[in-house]
Amino acid sequence: MLASNLAADLDAWVRLLALHDIDGLADAEPDTMRFRLYHVPACLTKHARS
Repeated sequence: MLASNLAADLDAWVRLLALHDIDGLADAEPDTMRFRLYHVPACLTKHARS
């Protein structure tokens, strides 16, 4: 429960501080945020491990 709340707070702060002026991401759903922002670093780390 704590990890879920922490992730939601982090997502909200990223939107507030970094993505407020980008039209597609300022009020995006969590699935869109995960696909557009968090998918790229995950693919890079997965590729770097192999």
